[in-house]
Amino acid sequence: MKVADAMTPRADVITVSLPGTRDDVLEYLQERSFSSVPVVKETEDGERYRGLVSREDLIKRPNEDQL
Repeated sequence: MKVADAMTPRADVITVSLPGTRDDVLEYLQERSFSSVPVVKETEDGERYRGLVSREDLIKRPNEDQL
């Protein structure tokens, strides 16, 4: 089996974009029963991966509104 066989095509990967709010991402995770989601930012060169945010990260930081 090749790595590519196990990977999700980029077009099918669900992401959240910067800037974004904590509440929007928590709602997004809840609706889809995900525990985390990749974060991307649109640049002149296209989307760039900026990290991964988890439900646990957001719950641990209730005073932070922005991603």
